[in-house]
Amino acid sequence: MTQELLNQITWTLSVIATVAALISLRFDAFTHAHGREEAFRRISGRTFSVLGLLLIGFGLYIWLTAAGVPPRAWPGLTPWVASGIGCAVFALGAVRVARTGPETYVDQLRYISKTVVERLGEPVQVTEPLVTIEKRFRRRRPVSRELLRSDAKVTFILGEAGSGRTLALRKAVLRTRRHILNTKKPRRIALYVDLAALAVPVTADVIRSHIYRFVADGDSIIEDDLRRLLTERRKLRWVFLFDGFDTAESRETLLKAIRQFTDSGPTFRAVVVIQDEPDLLAGEDILRVSPLTYAQQQDIAARRGIADSVLFGLFTHLAEHPDLARRAANPLFLQLLCDYVRRAGAEHFPSTSYELLEAAVAERLAAVDGSLQAAEVAEALAAHAIEPDLTAGTESPAPAPVQALTAAGLIHAYRNGSAVFASRMFRDYFAARRLVRMRGSLDPRPLITAPVWRDSVALCLGLHEGELREKLIAAAREVLDEQMTKAEWGIEDVTPYLAAPPNAPTATAQSGLAWPAPMRHVLDLLNRVEGNVPEFAELTPLIDRIVVSAFVRGRPAEQNRALALLPLASPEVGAWAVTRLERANGSDELVLDAAEQLSASPETFLRLPGHVRLLLVGRVLQSPPLVTLLVPRARIRLHDDVIGLAAIIRATMRLLQAWAVVSIVQIGGQLVTHLSEWWFWTPLLLVCAFFLYGSGLQLRTISRQAYTAALIPAFTGLILTIADTVLAVHAVVSLLMGEVGTAVLEMFRAAADTWPVALVVYMSWTGRLPQDVRDWVLPHLRPLRDLFNQHVASRDPNLILRGVQRNLAQSIDIATVLRWVNRGLCLALVLVVLVLPIELPNVTPDQQIPARGAVAVGLIVVGFFIGSVLSKWQRNIKRRRVIGRVASGHLTAEELLAMLDRAGRADFPGKSGTSTKNWAMPETDFLAETLAMSPPESLKHVMDVLRDLDAALGHIAWMVDKNSTDPIARGVWESVPQLRHPGLLLSLIQYDNRYPGQLERLADAHHDRIRQITESASQR
Repeated sequence: MTQELLNQITWTLSVIATVAALISLRFDAFTHAHGREEAFRRISGRTFSVLGLLLIGFGLYIWLTAAGVPPRAWPGLTPWVASGIGCAVFALGAVRVARTGPETYVDQLRYISKTVVERLGEPVQVTEPLVTIEKRFRRRRPVSRELLRSDAKVTFILGEAGSGRTLALRKAVLRTRRHILNTKKPRRIALYVDLAALAVPVTADVIRSHIYRFVADGDSIIEDDLRRLLTERRKLRWVFLFDGFDTAESRETLLKAIRQFTDSGPTFRAVVVIQDEPDLLAGEDILRVSPLTYAQQQDIAARRGIADSVLFGLFTHLAEHPDLARRAANPLFLQLLCDYVRRAGAEHFPSTSYELLEAAVAERLAAVDGSLQAAEVAEALAAHAIEPDLTAGTESPAPAPVQALTAAGLIHAYRNGSAVFASRMFRDYFAARRLVRMRGSLDPRPLITAPVWRDSVALCLGLHEGELREKLIAAAREVLDEQMTKAEWGIEDVTPYLAAPPNAPTATAQSGLAWPAPMRHVLDLLNRVEGNVPEFAELTPLIDRIVVSAFVRGRPAEQNRALALLPLASPEVGAWAVTRLERANGSDELVLDAAEQLSASPETFLRLPGHVRLLLVGRVLQSPPLVTLLVPRARIRLHDDVIGLAAIIRATMRLLQAWAVVSIVQIGGQLVTHLSEWWFWTPLLLVCAFFLYGSGLQLRTISRQAYTAALIPAFTGLILTIADTVLAVHAVVSLLMGEVGTAVLEMFRAAADTWPVALVVYMSWTGRLPQDVRDWVLPHLRPLRDLFNQHVASRDPNLILRGVQRNLAQSIDIATVLRWVNRGLCLALVLVVLVLPIELPNVTPDQQIPARGAVAVGLIVVGFFIGSVLSKWQRNIKRRRVIGRVASGHLTAEELLAMLDRAGRADFPGKSGTSTKNWAMPETDFLAETLAMSPPESLKHVMDVLRDLDAALGHIAWMVDKNSTDPIARGVWESVPQLRHPGLLLSLIQYDNRYPGQLERLADAHHDRIRQITESASQR
């Protein structure tokens, strides 16, 4: 390309750019009346900017082509003209883009958003609720930000009343308001919609009309703009924030209508505030509002005028009353508690929420006339607000009591025969008083199964009213027993599941466990009851069955619900549930949720076995957000009989701080003596100092970065503990050698150095602080003594040896380990013989290479022979385990299905072997023979699944050819007789898909044998 051609191209582009600029200016004036000049000006401005940059680039290219790189001469006329015109065109485009205002629809959006914000008002509460986000790390984020980030079609915000859900919606409206004001082309807009006054029957069109009316609020301009924008702006995301869902009469119909409305627009998103967890569909998400953190509680208390000294006493009181502390994690309840404490002072703190509400209501009613009559009227109004039929036929209250309640600040308004209470807690309190007053004529069953009565009935159960509480608990027991009897997934006897070994196989297919609504409402009610209710012991067997059923046959969602029932379950079931979660894959979050539930119930944590408590402590320490949540709230007092999980975590953090100080001292000494290695010791020193600074002296807040820096102190503590353990062993050796003085000194030093670690282990093992001087001085001994008494003392040595062997066999597959060791040794020997220059004896030099090859082949053959022997040994070990498990009488249906699946995997010849005629099934034959040889008493827990298996195999034998190697057709599965065991049909379908042809041969070979087992059991 010559210089003349470049000059011609440059001049041509310059002329084109100039003409385009003039045409665009003329076109702007022409299209001004069409209402879209902003979009054209923005697009043309960006086009001019690109043309200007191209011209500048061409000018530079011409100059550098002529002058070289680096340039040896100044540019000529053409580069100057091209660059000058390019700069002018670029400046014109940039100015056009910068000075172009938003389009007309953006002004309309700003006006709509402004109207919505003015109507809602600025949120008074500064503390915004948080939600736990399960991503790469477990972290807490503001609800308003996460609901706007969610890509789900419908997002549910799950939380109890007063948890700040409405505040989160208002914060989300403010966030989108700022986004619309600061952006010329906004991407989304959030509209707050209250569903309280929604017309019935509810449909998608009714919701759309309600949105127009609620947002416009009588402004016809806003309504017209909103209608046009919802249909025209397809790229704008509309986020509809629906509040008041729980006040609807038919929630299922309303939720269906919301989903239909959301599906009517490709960019429509719905956020629904809800109190009870719904059944999610595809493309939907749920955000659970987290309890208040310690910092948030401090912020609310400070804004309520609570002094630091009183605040410390309040948090100490909450640590002593876990149920009240759990309620204090609710922002609205904490505000009410702070107001009471500010007026009453630090002399007396309430022990229950009922006591707090009673004192708050009494104080407010004392300032008005006719307090007794006003209280009775408030009870009737509260009952009418919850269930109007309960107060049907009663006269309307007189104006004076209603005015007194309004003056006392207990109700906001009274219209159309209904009262709007200042707080839902006041409504539930007065409703509870109404129930106590009418306890003789109440039917408790509708009360405990209705969600609207849940909080009021929970307050009644926390009272010491024997007659009403007995009636409610009897009704709860009746409902739970009835639902468990009707549920197909219900487990009758939990004993075999609790007696199963830790490595027992489990079924691969899980049934669609879904708790019926009455059962879910009753369980939620029981979880909200405060204090120790002795009558709850009557419900423990039912709670155990529900928890075990959820963990065995439920999905993670049901298991998460069952975690809330651990305080009501027996200690054996609690330990089993936590251990099962620990050993299951992919259940880390469930284990942390279990720890969070148990931290709120120190009594339940105390009832767990020592090793389970240690397990929970270890898992909690792996979660920085959970440590940050638990540590600031914990209090350790010497007079406490029981300490919770949070107190143990706090003691562990103090231990890490002590190790950080030790690490700083030791690293500082190394840095002074080895200045040349400062690059290695200085970062370690800074990390330890950062951990001490980040955790703080009072452990009020711990950041994730500071907690991560605790790895260095923890490593230092591990090294010191190992060194002290070695020192203790050396002391024992010195004592045996007669060096008593040296042994005593070494043992004293080891005990003193490991005392902090032993104290934390003691607290984790026992759930208490040391009770006597001996345990304070040597906390090492109690866990060791308990282990000795449990596994060694008063037992036959042969039983101890068998127990050790059994535990080793359960935890370690010895045959598998030996097989891998055999392979490694054989491979190593082959490499040694072939690679290293080793001369074989009695072999001439010219025959060394062939002899080495022969030796290597021999080693490989020997290795294969030993591997086959070990493989047979491993198979015999597995078979003995099957025989022992079946003979124990505790074989469960899930274990039987897992054994069948494992046998099918061992017998299946593979895809390439499915056409073979001799299809042997030794493992399946052995399992069927073991079941046939076992007495019917040992199969009592699997008899239902054996009957179902008999029916299914008989159907397969009748419908499918026994020599088939293809998966069974769908029509065959659809015509299978009704099966009792949940999940069995899905397990059989999955079994057939993995091992096609196996079920046909199983039905042909063992159908008669399985039928004989079931018939012999029926005869007995």
